[in-house]
Amino acid sequence: LTVYFQIIHSIGRKGYEDFENKIKKRFGSDQRILKNYRFYPYLEEKNICRFYLLSDIIISRAGSGAIFEIAQAAKPSILIPLQGAASDHQRKNAYAYLARKACLVIEKPNLKKNLFLSRLVSLAQNPSKLGVMAQHAREFACPDAAQKIANSLLTLAQLMRH
Repeated sequence: LTVYFQIIHSIGRKGYEDFENKIKKRFGSDQRILKNYRFYPYLEEKNICRFYLLSDIIISRAGSGAIFEIAQAAKPSILIPLQGAASDHQRKNAYAYLARKACLVIEKPNLKKNLFLSRLVSLAQNPSKLGVMAQHAREFACPDAAQKIANSLLTLAQLMRH
């Protein structure tokens, strides 16, 4: 079974120019590579929503915002927690989400090219596992969280008035 990937990569504004120069130096204008690999300094909200919906698998850091966006899009994911994040929160987030069976986790010390590619290809070749992960992501999502928080705050405000 052949697996074919198109990659959308958000680099971050800070390192974008250096990254772009490395890509140009390494691949020049090789359209075979660049037609399937797009990279951006930053994905605006309208684009990230579109890319999430078009994606079969999302590879991401494990910040809580990213995880909730992935869950809201009901997409399987591979999470790579940022080492050195405050209070080790990304690693904790990743494993909490893994416990819900919505993702795979690869920690940076284990992030070797062969391991990453084998996990990615194995996942991509397993539609039933992708479906199960997507369902677990959907169950994790809290689409009405803002409304619930607002209702709780209003209730609390009313209790404090009395």
